Amino acid sequence: LMGDVGYPLLDNMTVIPEAFLYKTELTSITIPSNIKEVKKNAFARSDLQKVTFENGGVQEIGQKAFDHCFELKEVVLPDTLKAIPKECFSACPSLTRVVMPASVMQIGTGAFKDCPETMRIITPRGARGPESKKLRVAQSDIPFFRKVFTDQDVAE
Repeated sequence: LMGDVGYPLLDNMTVIPEAFLYKTELTSITIPSNIKEVKKNAFARSDLQKVTFENGGVQEIGQKAFDHCFELKEVVLPDTLKAIPKECFSACPSLTRVVMPASVMQIGTGAFKDCPETMRIITPRGARGPESKKLRVAQSDIPFFRKVFTDQDVAE
């Protein structure tokens, strides 16, 4: 686990608990591939500005894991993630860019509630959009997703 404040993580750690809730000194983090799960509220109400997940790692993110991260601008999700849970990134008013891999099959209700409509969810060319039968989203969230999904090649 790397951040601009240097939180060390043991190589054998596979789960991030609710340990970073309200951490104001943490502004950027790269979550390494040895981490398989980020628990509920793990980074909620922190001052994170950017979150990057290494590919081949996180398979599950808990509800509200990044809830109320007012400074969060960018998230790069891993290719091992299958679902974005309910209210995962809710109330992140600065969020402008989410790189979502084709592996994501479901977006929970309100996952991006109270995020700006100028935000962009970037998917690889040809990946599922908000009305795809392969991507499950709440019916009430479809109008928002119609505005924020983009279909482009992601070179990261």
